[in-house]
Amino acid sequence: GGERWTHLGSINGTETSNKYNREVALQFRSDEAYNWMQTIFEHDWGLGHGPLVYRIHLPLVVRGYVGPADYPLISEIFVNPSGDETKEEWIELYNPGDATSIAGWTLGDAISTGDYGDGRYSFPAGAQLAHGQVIVAAACASDFSTAYGFNPDYEWTNCDGTVPNLTPAGSWEGFGLALGNTSDELLLLNGSVRVDSVAWGGGARAGVIPFTDFEAPFPYGASLKRYPADTDSDDCSQDFYVSYSPSPGVVAGN
Repeated sequence: GGERWTHLGSINGTETSNKYNREVALQFRSDEAYNWMQTIFEHDWGLGHGPLVYRIHLPLVVRGYVGPADYPLISEIFVNPSGDETKEEWIELYNPGDATSIAGWTLGDAISTGDYGDGRYSFPAGAQLAHGQVIVAAACASDFSTAYGFNPDYEWTNCDGTVPNLTPAGSWEGFGLALGNTSDELLLLNGSVRVDSVAWGGGARAGVIPFTDFEAPFPYGASLKRYPADTDSDDCSQDFYVSYSPSPGVVAGN
């Protein structure tokens, strides 16, 4: 209608801009602003065509940039349930990459075989993660189902006969998987290869910088959630945040 509107800001029409990033723009009607922006655009556009007599320097920000992961990741951890920790803890995995067999892979909080009070559990034969699939392993399937209204994909305490079990990978004194509320770690291993790991509290370990943005103990009823779900910089302080609305089966940023 002959009106001159200006869209000034970073948000654009891409899915990433609208879903992954925190962006904003101001839209307003102003002949003066429209003419000013058009003048700048035409100036830069003219210099950007041959013969390229002038150099145009555009800002390129890549410090700390990590591209999307293409392998299974630990996407959410229910660290400190407000009820029975031995039955209510759970772990979520997300696969942003190609379909992958995870049969025989291990999940647990033991860095070294024999760590007292820690353990690793193996995924059963036939276990797979499709592209974009999210799965949940819970301490106790029946407690998980009571809390969330659906069964997890796996459990590790063998308290419900209807859900596949993760089996102990090894046996040593104090063996088990119980997530520490002050500091702990979680590893996803393919044999001896670390596929992914997460740590919270304490110093660097398990191949990552831990998440420390909390006052111990870890908040009751909250989870440690990866955002976006396909980002893995090995710096948990950047890749994770405390979620006070745990959402097993739904990954952040998707």
